[in-house]
Formats: sequence, C-alpha cells, structure tokens
Amino acid sequence: MDLYEIDRLQYLMAEAQGKTLPDVEVGPELATLIERVEAQCGYRVMARPHSFGVANGAGSTNHEQQVITLLVHPEVPQEASRRYLYHECAHTQQDEAAFDRETITGYCDCERDADRRAWALAEQWGDGDLFPESERIHWERTAAEREDAMWALSGVAGTENALVLAKMATHLLLCADREVGQTLCNLLRDVEPVPSYAAVTRVGWESPEVVIGFDRSLLHGNWRVTTTGPPADPLPLTDAERAAKWLAGTMRDVASDWAYGVENNRYSRPQLARWADDEPPIITVWCDPETYGSIAGYVNLVQTLVMREPWSALLGLTWHVSESAESTVYEAELEWQDHNDSATRPTWRVFCTFGPLRHRRNKVDHQALRLWINSWRHVAGIYLRSPHETLSHIRWLWSSTERPATEKEIAS
Repeated sequence: MDLYEIDRLQYLMAEAQGKTLPDVEVGPELATLIERVEAQCGYRVMARPHSFGVANGAGSTNHEQQVITLLVHPEVPQEASRRYLYHECAHTQQDEAAFDRETITGYCDCERDADRRAWALAEQWGDGDLFPESERIHWERTAAEREDAMWALSGVAGTENALVLAKMATHLLLCADREVGQTLCNLLRDVEPVPSYAAVTRVGWESPEVVIGFDRSLLHGNWRVTTTGPPADPLPLTDAERAAKWLAGTMRDVASDWAYGVENNRYSRPQLARWADDEPPIITVWCDPETYGSIAGYVNLVQTLVMREPWSALLGLTWHVSESAESTVYEAELEWQDHNDSATRPTWRVFCTFGPLRHRRNKVDHQALRLWINSWRHVAGIYLRSPHETLSHIRWLWSSTERPATEKEIAS
C-alpha cells in the first residue's frame, strides 16, 4: 500500500473505533536502525501511527518512491517494529524481476525470500537475537497462512492477482473494509480471539457470502469518482442473503475463468462496436444473462476492464440504472486517463439487460448483480436514469456505429 492508502486506512479505522491515532513514538534502538537502513538501503523510512493493534507490527515498501512505511503503536513492542523494518529493508535488496508478484505463488515466494534476507541482515548487523528459532517458525507459519488466505479470497474477489489479494487480505484481517468490516470482525472473533490469516481463510472458504460485498475499490489503485448528477442510494435488495450466496458462486466461476471474457474472445462480434465520431472512441458490449445463463460474463468483463492496468492509469467508473415494467438496463461506463500526458484511452460502455423477471434464476441473478454494483459505490457514481433517457442514449450510440471493433482496438 502507498502512503496515501495507509494514512486513509488509519483515519478510517480510528473513526470507526471512536479513537484518536496515537503519537508516533520511536525508541532509541528503532531510531538507530532507521538511520542505518536509510544510509545503507537509500530508502526514506516513514514512521506512521496506527490503530490496528497488530502484535507483530506492519510495514510497506514503495520502490518507485523509495519509501519504507513502518506502522508503529505504543502497545506494539519496539522489537516487533524493528523486525518488520528488517523485512522491508530486505525487499530493497531483492531483484524485482526474479519474482512475478502478480501471481500468488510468486508474491508469496518473494515474501519468504524477504524473510530469509531479513534474518541474515539482522545477523550481519548484530541484531540476530531479534529472530530466534521460535520467531522464525512464527514468521514461516504466518507466511503459509497468508498464502492460504489469498487462495481462499481469490474465489471471493474473482481474480488471482496477488497484489490485489494481499491488499484485500490485510483489509479483511484488520476489519478495515468499509462494506463488511464490522460484520467480518464479529465473525473472526467468534473463530479466534485474535483475528489471523487462518481465520480469514476459514471465512473465505466456508462463508464467502459474508465478505462477498467487500469494497471493490481495492481492485484498482487510482480512481476518479464520477459525479454526473444526484447519486442514487445503494440499489435496494429484496433478499440480500440469497443474493450474497449466489454472487459468491458467480465470483468463483469468474476466478476459475469459466465465464466468458475479453481475453478468451467469446463475445460474438456484433456485440462489440467502435464509434468513430466521438472522442475518445467508444467500445460497447451487450450482455444478456438469459443467453449466458448467469451474470458471470458481465461481471467478468467489467472486472477485467477495471484491472487491465490497476496502478498506472486513472479510472472513472459510472453506473447508470434504468428500470421499467418491461426491462431493467445497467450500464457501466469506464474511462481511463494517463497520468503522464493527456492521452485518453477508448471508453467502454458495458450493458446488461434484464427483461421481465419470470424465472427464479433471473430474479436471483438480478439481485446478485445489484449487490455487486453496490460494492463499487465508494469510488463509482451510481445514477438512476429514466427509460426514455436510456432509450435515447442507446439510439444515439447505435446511430453512431461505424463498424465492429477489431482485435487490435479491443486490446488497446
């Protein structure tokens, strides 16, 4: 996590707990180690307060900014903070190309390698007593539990991107998620007195419906919240419990790549089109849950687009919802903006249409989709639109259609 994300998380946690963040207290041994790390590794070390109560400390390294963030708390022993600083310093010595941190296996191998480097570095700098055999066994067990948690959560998130899953696991472990944090916190404490990765894993496998509505802003690193009108309240649900269980099954399908997706090119050509008279160009997709048998195709496409470049481009996501007696239309509009210049990527308009909900499967699909859309509400605009406006909008889109989009245009 970057500094902004860490600080935002601190204040959210403090506000939820009705507490103030403690002052940063750095003892003399920790201060000495910080100076040495900055001199030897060339990274700036930022000590930040935290309210998590994580007994083993916490930290993060940003290679691009060359910053190590160390979270400290008066109740966390300074020895624990020193251990974590060694771990983060070890990350600065790794060959980044040696590990594919976007895969779960690659990410966890990278973390285990950093652990071993931290132990060796502590020995080299005369701090070997920080990592006795019992402590090393604990770190190895934690690494294994974190990996299990990431695999369990991949079916909840609908992705195996390890950078996202590690962030998600941390949020859930700390009960910091804006959507499911308190509910999960209560459940985790029923499983174990002190929340752990093992408890998160158990919930992920056995009760995915508890966390299926997690805050999906985690799936992208840079957001531009859209404001194009009075925002709607979260879309109402008639049976939230059933919708959560159904959505959990859908996300497992998405994670296993069962669903129809852009990379597999299983959408029929007439559904993809490019508009030449607009700037930026527009690519649109229509999804019919009745044709595909579920909402998995729609969910997979939107999520694939969100995660195409999760850290490098600013993303705006807007939902427009139109309801009438004949149909309900959902439109996701995705817009990207490069940070470095004014270049704008093609805009995507992804439609999902429900006719009269006569069948039970369509009804629960509809509710699950609404639950999924609600989970984006902290970073996306969700707006109601009249059927007349929607029809006019669709007519304009189709009247502007020049031709089907090519493979190269879609890939761009």
